[in-house]
Amino acid sequence: MTDLQNYCFDLIEEIGKTYEEDNEVQLREKRQLGYKEEWTRDGKMENLPLPSPFKRRPRLGARLIMQEYLRRYLPAICNEIKDWIDGIRFH
Repeated sequence: MTDLQNYCFDLIEEIGKTYEEDNEVQLREKRQLGYKEEWTRDGKMENLPLPSPFKRRPRLGARLIMQEYLRRYLPAICNEIKDWIDGIRFH
């Protein structure tokens, strides 16, 4: 299972890199804000332990693309899980 998790993490990172290359102009401003982002509390939280399979925080492109697709698909998935018809819930 760990090999599969690591493989998926590497694929997400690769997709994020491609997203960053394709949208370089739009991401330039976000990237220039620097490494010490607001969530790190001026760097105090950057060394927190991460859950498996994360080796580090995913790159910016990976985080943005996951946000975009989670917003799109997660409500639909949740609606299907809550559906009263067994066949729909099963699929």
